[in-house]
Amino acid sequence: MLATKHVTLTDTTLQEVFAIPSGFLAHITYVFVANHGGSTNSIDLYWDDASVPQVYIFDGTTVNQGDRVTLGNNGGPLFVLHEGETIQAQASGAGNFEVVVTFDLQYNPFGFTNFNQ
Repeated sequence: MLATKHVTLTDTTLQEVFAIPSGFLAHITYVFVANHGGSTNSIDLYWDDASVPQVYIFDGTTVNQGDRVTLGNNGGPLFVLHEGETIQAQASGAGNFEVVVTFDLQYNPFGFTNFNQ
């Protein structure tokens, strides 16, 4: 199932963009961040597992007023997340950040019991 999730960041509160449900995995194919605020701001966007950042997709990335940053792989997967993992976003200051992530959610009937060890 192809899906896109969106959050708007207006303050410095950490927000979950989405979480992978039990029995599924997600292939992230596109990430879009736009700064619609009145000043330059920075953003953290990361893949989280059990409240521990695993991979920072954007790590304090500066986005000027009216600018955007994107990641894509011509439709191919950038990252593969497993059940229970999340995508989290946080701005460094008040503003108006738009965060959009497109992914393909797939049923995962099999998994390694020691995959994350």
